[in-house]
Amino acid sequence: MISAHALGARRLHHLADMLRASLLAVIALTGCTTTNDDVVGPYTGTTHRFVVDRFDLPPNHMRGLEIGNDLDGDGSVDNVLGGILSSLIGQGNATPHADDMIAAGSLASLIELHADDLGNDEAVSVTYYGTAGDPATPVGGRIVDGVFRSNRTATTLVPGTAILRLPIFTDADPTEIEIVGMELDITPDAVGGYTAIVRGGLRRSDAYLATRRGLVQLLEARPQDHRTLWMLVDRDLDGTVTVEELDRPDSLVRSLLTPDIAIPVDGVDTEVISVGFAVHLVPCAAGKCLPATPIDRCFDRVVDGDESGIDCGGSCGDCPAAGMCRTGADCQSGACDGGLCRAPTCSDGIQNGFESDVDCGGICSGCASFGTCGFSSDCASGSCSVETTTCY
Repeated sequence: MISAHALGARRLHHLADMLRASLLAVIALTGCTTTNDDVVGPYTGTTHRFVVDRFDLPPNHMRGLEIGNDLDGDGSVDNVLGGILSSLIGQGNATPHADDMIAAGSLASLIELHADDLGNDEAVSVTYYGTAGDPATPVGGRIVDGVFRSNRTATTLVPGTAILRLPIFTDADPTEIEIVGMELDITPDAVGGYTAIVRGGLRRSDAYLATRRGLVQLLEARPQDHRTLWMLVDRDLDGTVTVEELDRPDSLVRSLLTPDIAIPVDGVDTEVISVGFAVHLVPCAAGKCLPATPIDRCFDRVVDGDESGIDCGGSCGDCPAAGMCRTGADCQSGACDGGLCRAPTCSDGIQNGFESDVDCGGICSGCASFGTCGFSSDCASGSCSVETTTCY
């Protein structure tokens, strides 16, 4: 005979089994999991500091897939950064001067790795800084046989974040933008350094603002070199690029900055743009531990050499409106007022700004017949000969 006590215990076990089965059913339906392989500390040991001496941004879609990963758990590799950069590179709008910026210190990213043992350690934290002092959230992980692998974006409950500073636009400062849902893989290179792969997502609104900042600097620095890009992004041709223009349904920028995955951000599933890139690291206990001389000072994003402003004036390119100057020769407008470049006008007798000819085309009035043009809108007649690049 079963005692009342035993019968009660059996009923409790049966009820617990039913509740467990119900919970598993809910988990199966919602795609959630009650287990997680996250490394969350406590972290002990020494902080090892490494500086970035080289960036490897994917120049095309295929390279993007090689260094990408499945960030949302759907079984496919995510990384659209290669496609974005491919478009910029094809039009000559991507910078080839990352090494110059690193040497000058205008691009000074670093990683701090907190571990007991760089050979094998079950609880390691890594923090990525776009530059020293930036806010950042460490990501946990493990070191196995010298290789660090962080918690995965697709499954982690404690994702990393960082402010990235990336060499993307030519004639512009490094692009500053927050990465969320960050994961990191760090592998020794056998010569004392490491290769790190950084992956995660960019919020759409952040991407638009960062893109606008880069485009504005690029276009202001050398407007004559980027008239085609200007026509694509300044849709009302008023000389000012706005986020609203970048977000038009027919905008190239909008097609490139469309979120492709959804990952948890602050506990909420958020649509983001997937990114992945590689950097090379060298140990550096303090400072930057890198050569201090840029190869080309005219593209290192600091004022040096005989420049009057950042990468302009002196023997470098002319400075834009409000750029620092010593003489009119430092300025696109040919005029320096009180140490600042005067803005180009449509009556200054110089082909500058977005003009296709002297004081006409671009944001100025249309050029007369036989005036130089690049687009039909440059001409008073609305007709530009492609063969001769003249108005008719």
